Amino acid sequence: MDDTLTFLTAIADQGIDYIHVSVGRFFGGSIREEDSRSRVELIQQHIGSRVPVIGVGGLQTLDHVKEALQVTPLVSLGHALIMDPDWLAKVQESRDEEIYQAIHLTRKQQLDIPENLWNMVTNAPGWFRVEE
Repeated sequence: MDDTLTFLTAIADQGIDYIHVSVGRFFGGSIREEDSRSRVELIQQHIGSRVPVIGVGGLQTLDHVKEALQVTPLVSLGHALIMDPDWLAKVQESRDEEIYQAIHLTRKQQLDIPENLWNMVTNAPGWFRVEE
């Protein structure tokens, strides 16, 4: 993490538009260090006043997103939108409980995910899969 923070310090004033911090779990700490604080939080604290920080990683529900927005002003969704392309509409319509939080293998046609991405998603560790 120290190397990452040093690198971010070096590039912060080079005209970059933002730092996109993509981690497996938004609130997860470093697996190599004893500091268990979120890596996104550490980066936000270190560089967020100089460069906007976008955090992403395992945010699936509106509550996850709200909690993440307490850490950094910008978040991104990846897995959540692949599992449920209607995520935003469901949130806007207060249908949060209907959000799919797993990749439902029987929804392949409906999701219209390109074959290469589908194969990666359904075979990669860390994805929640449902056979129904």
